[in-house]
Amino acid sequence: MLFALYMDEQQSFDSFWAYAKERLDSNGLMNWNYDEQGNLKGTSAATDADEDMAMALIFADTKWGGKNYHEDALALCRNIMLHEVEADTFVLKPGDAWGGSACTDISYFSPAAYKIFAEFSGDKNWLKVADKCYEIIAAARNKGTYLVPDWCTAQGTHSYEAETSQGSTVDYYYYEALRCPIRLSWDYLWFGDKRAKEQLTGMTSFFNSIGAANIKAGYTLYGLNTIGSWHDTAFVAAAAAGAMGGGNLDFARSCFSEMKKNKSNHYYEDSVRIFALLVTSGNFPDLYHY
Repeated sequence: MLFALYMDEQQSFDSFWAYAKERLDSNGLMNWNYDEQGNLKGTSAATDADEDMAMALIFADTKWGGKNYHEDALALCRNIMLHEVEADTFVLKPGDAWGGSACTDISYFSPAAYKIFAEFSGDKNWLKVADKCYEIIAAARNKGTYLVPDWCTAQGTHSYEAETSQGSTVDYYYYEALRCPIRLSWDYLWFGDKRAKEQLTGMTSFFNSIGAANIKAGYTLYGLNTIGSWHDTAFVAAAAAGAMGGGNLDFARSCFSEMKKNKSNHYYEDSVRIFALLVTSGNFPDLYHY
């Protein structure tokens, strides 16, 4: 939906949202997994998708208007707050059926979106969610590399709940955590949040020391060991977006060139790449305010 929005493809946008609306669970959030034939493969919702859909609907209301974008966005924001934010702690849950303080996913944290949700919906609790996200990031990151783990507790420590349900990636900067610099880049580029700047500057310094052409698919938080030996464009893309907020435009350009010549044949990696290409080329603005 976000890609369709920024490519000015309203018909595609409406089709994507209609598909999602037909597949909402009892909490009014989209069940996370369907196969190519439309069969339900994974019940309950995934917070990252829901929050991106909500932001896309808010932007669509500003950009195009009509078609109930405003009402649908309000409903989605309300349902995310009710079912995907842990009550009283304001910890973002990874879904509407599990997680919270015992297990959260930093790559789902989208503080720029929460600031927009707060203004759009009038629910100022979204600002507390954004603040909690930065608290967890500060607690979970390695103090040298600024790398964050795929999964952790609200205290930033190892999550045994995630280890049981998601495998052993809880202590790695891997295919979940790589989205963190992309989402934080929005918060710095749109709102100038100094907490995003600090995190992105630290991560950018680490990746710049490696070089765009040498970035591998995942690292231990200390950065001393790689998880995968292959050069994956998704990790380069994330570093590129982070460099935009981390104040190293030369490195961002280097990553941008690397992204252009290295494509992927996988949905996830290509989606990350498109996000980063939009951010680094200046084509991912805050459409709610401008």
